[in-house]
Amino acid sequence: MRENRITIDMGTTNTRIVLWGKGQQKRGEIIYRIGAKRSAEEGNNREICEALRNGFTELFKQTGVCWEQVKMVIGCGMLTSELGLVQIPHISAPAGICELAQSVRMVNIPDICPLPFYLIPGIQTAKETVTVDNYDKYDVMRGEETETVAILKQFGLSGPVLLFLTGSHDKIIFVDRNGRISHSITSMTGELLEAVTFHTILSDATGNAFVTSEEYEEDMVMKGYLDGKRFGIGRSCFYGRILKECADINRIKICNYLLGVMLQNDIKAVENETAGFRDAVVAGKGAVGNALYMILKKERIFEKVIHFEDCKGESFSSVGALMIADYLIQNG
Repeated sequence: MRENRITIDMGTTNTRIVLWGKGQQKRGEIIYRIGAKRSAEEGNNREICEALRNGFTELFKQTGVCWEQVKMVIGCGMLTSELGLVQIPHISAPAGICELAQSVRMVNIPDICPLPFYLIPGIQTAKETVTVDNYDKYDVMRGEETETVAILKQFGLSGPVLLFLTGSHDKIIFVDRNGRISHSITSMTGELLEAVTFHTILSDATGNAFVTSEEYEEDMVMKGYLDGKRFGIGRSCFYGRILKECADINRIKICNYLLGVMLQNDIKAVENETAGFRDAVVAGKGAVGNALYMILKKERIFEKVIHFEDCKGESFSSVGALMIADYLIQNG
């Protein structure tokens, strides 16, 4: 009986393949440290294709399931970009689960998978041609749309609400009163923090490591955030070196400080965009999610701020892709 579904979520640095049984019963999961960044570096998607082949094989070994028991294979995120499997055009906002499901593309690649891939498009938030005069009104996403579907459904949320999704690129998503994505803003906070932490003169001060959940220190995060507002990112980051060399501050405090400096990006991005939005949701794990939630609460930009680390133990994007798969199955 074909009751199993496979979801694939590819991001900038990771690819997650999940085998689902009835409902939201997870039967197996494979995560590869490979994503769109690798395709960009190599100039092709060969490693992505090989990861998918290997992932399917490993999932079936783990679970004893075979292709004859799989109903659908559905993918989202950067898998649907030119750096993934096949490029699928974005659809225009506003869009929710119905619009996304109606725009799914079916692609056959038999040397990777005997079943067709159902690929969920990303969303773009402007219909007009982008120019040097209006580019600030435009944004795109691939993967965050499925995260949004899961967050709204799993936690019974309705719009208008702002979602803060943390990752390599932090995404701020505006959801309208109909539960559809109306527009979004992207900040490269995650990549900038990685660059500062591992690839600058500060790598010695950070110990070449991000701050962990266990190392999170609210006071140092807030100090970094306030310095970022006052002095700007470049100057504030260099204070990380001064704290190490001259004040003998340990790497944990410096990493917390730099996290706060970088998160100033996200708050700055929305400070003039919140009219009509009283509620905000932070969806993110670890120190980053905790820090962003804390800053939003202290800044009192919104009347209500909620923090979810994951979708009841599962990846937001994987659950959202599963919901769209089930929508397609139920609606033919």
